[in-house]
Amino acid sequence: MFVVKRLIQGVGVLVAALLFIFILVRLVPGSPAEVMLPPGASDEAIQAMNQQLGLDKSLPEQLLLFVSDLARGDFGYSHRYGRAAIAVVLEKAPVTFKLILGAALISTLISLPLGIYSAVRPGSLLDNASLLIVLAGQSVPTFWLGLVFILIFAIQLGWLPTSGGGSWKHYVLPSLSLAAWTVAVQTRITRVSFMEVLSEPYITVARSKGLPSWLLYVRHVFPNVAPPILMVMGVEFGYMVGGAVITEVVFGLPGLGALALDAITLRDYSVVQAMVIFVATILVILNLVIDLLHAYLDPRIRSFRR
Repeated sequence: MFVVKRLIQGVGVLVAALLFIFILVRLVPGSPAEVMLPPGASDEAIQAMNQQLGLDKSLPEQLLLFVSDLARGDFGYSHRYGRAAIAVVLEKAPVTFKLILGAALISTLISLPLGIYSAVRPGSLLDNASLLIVLAGQSVPTFWLGLVFILIFAIQLGWLPTSGGGSWKHYVLPSLSLAAWTVAVQTRITRVSFMEVLSEPYITVARSKGLPSWLLYVRHVFPNVAPPILMVMGVEFGYMVGGAVITEVVFGLPGLGALALDAITLRDYSVVQAMVIFVATILVILNLVIDLLHAYLDPRIRSFRR
């Protein structure tokens, strides 16, 4: 029942995303036909293009045509790239996924050990340093941090390239910039979660019985702190998708962020439409997987959400 409910909610989110992009494209000033045709096109040519795109029909008919096209896998045609819009999105997606994966890896490798140590040794020098990291990571804008990284590590030291996406070196600075906020949030959540669990009575009882520390953490601590940390990771992925737009522009990465800016500037609505649907689908699937893992790790979630 829990799985069915989550599937229905996921479908509802996708439907809302489809309606949002359908309405948004039609609220933008100007006709897509005027953008696709050469400057100075005649009214007859614009009318013919509107008929070809189905824009001469009523809104309910356009919505039905929109949904039927999506059901066939037709996300529209990009006048900028001269091919299917979804093909353009899929071509750029690997760059963005590499950026997000790198940022997620950096965030996990830094925040989990830092948060755990801060919880186990509260008030220590590293704990106080982690609080400063949390404040800085949540306060500094991603684009500003990216520019600082370029100035120091690319221009002054010459260790890493300033832009492009040809090798793994091109992803180091963008991933670090994108990971700053997630490191701060994940460190704070990890610290708070561990401190709450370590203060529980059953932990005190387990320690009084002489349970080894490593076994205490494996049996009682990690299973109870994993669900909230997992949920935060799901939220962070959504942030990274949005942050990738700015990060890719700053570092010149040819991913979905740069594509989105280009498509919006050139009013290539088919690409914008395909990108929104593609990203929304990925986010819905990811959140569904995280919810299922959360429910598996914490059975109370299943009973609470029924």
